[in-house]
Amino acid sequence: MPAPDGFQRVTRGHPCPVCSKPDWCMIKDDGSTVICARVPSPVAFGNNGAGWVHDHNRDWTVMSPPPRAEQPAKPASGPVPNFNVLQKQYRTAMTGVKLNRLSNTLGVTIPSLSEVRVGWEPELMVNTFPMYHPASMDIIGIRLRSVNGRKWAISGSRNGLFLPFTPPPVVKERIETLYIVEGPTDLCTLLDLGLYGIGRPDCASGHGLLQIFVNRWRPRRTVIIHDNDPTGTVASVNTVRGAMRLANVLREQRRLVYVVKPVRSKDLRSWVSDRNIDAACIEDLVSNSSGVA
Repeated sequence: MPAPDGFQRVTRGHPCPVCSKPDWCMIKDDGSTVICARVPSPVAFGNNGAGWVHDHNRDWTVMSPPPRAEQPAKPASGPVPNFNVLQKQYRTAMTGVKLNRLSNTLGVTIPSLSEVRVGWEPELMVNTFPMYHPASMDIIGIRLRSVNGRKWAISGSRNGLFLPFTPPPVVKERIETLYIVEGPTDLCTLLDLGLYGIGRPDCASGHGLLQIFVNRWRPRRTVIIHDNDPTGTVASVNTVRGAMRLANVLREQRRLVYVVKPVRSKDLRSWVSDRNIDAACIEDLVSNSSGVA
């Protein structure tokens, strides 16, 4: 649906102030009203569920859903796909042209995309990212990502970790610093910076799997980099709460944990690409952080 007169679509640089997402929603030119495609309000917009109207005089978070707690994985209702077979098919379908296009779109390198084993689902015409269980290293789900950034998973998938294909760099069987980010594209950014990290499925889940990974590789320190959502939004509350909950889980095992966020950018990928950030800048951010166990 085209934006009505006086409204414009949200963008990555100006995300929706209600749900903090960079697409689908619309905001009035003077900023007084938002039509959010995700967060309900008493006033619906359009006849086909295009969104809900939010007035600036309200608290943006009043109509937002409560923070989501991590839920145990539910068993698949039907036969579970053979994710290893699917992953091979998707990798084969990921041609050099598609890989180069995705690299340019996301602003990450082809080697880093190859490290996270990106693939292509030809019927849906979307990219694929495998999710692993850190104990068995089996693929337990496959994340799908459309060209407009929409994310979902293949039916039967369970949330797993996004991992580099190359084994962890170890010093005396230990990782010096482990970075934990949200999603596979931020993981690609880490790898491009020469840092070792893993991606969690989202801000509210994967804590048990991350605990398994940290216990296995015993990093000397762990750095959780969470998204920098607009202050006061439900996304910001959920993101910070999820990061601190994960930090507390890891600190219970006497781990040295830092919690940081990008400066004046939505996520790690945009921070690095928009502001020419390098690994030294991230180390400075960690060193100056108060979030130490």
